[in-house]
Amino acid sequence: MKKTRTRFNLKTYKTGEQVIETIRSLTYSGGTTALGQGIIEATKQADPDQGARPDVANKIMVVFTDGWNNNGPEPEEAAKEAMAAGFQILSVSVIVSALMPSLCASKRL
Repeated sequence: MKKTRTRFNLKTYKTGEQVIETIRSLTYSGGTTALGQGIIEATKQADPDQGARPDVANKIMVVFTDGWNNNGPEPEEAAKEAMAAGFQILSVSVIVSALMPSLCASKRL
């Protein structure tokens, strides 16, 4: 089982272009779907030590999911805690078709 982790934090990059370039280079690593743990991990980005800019940026979290939570804390509770900490949460559903796995695996947004 793979651990939920942050692939990079905001202090790593200085420009939006660098962030977008890095996001585009990320690859799917497989494992279970731990939505709640992912939300908890993402809330850590509100810490200025992780690169947060509280005076210039809003707390917006985008969660990409296949919709199946099968590991870790309940996502509803984690989301409530994140919203109480000031995050707006947006959820994007990702559907991977069994008929086109190679296309889905190589497609980048």
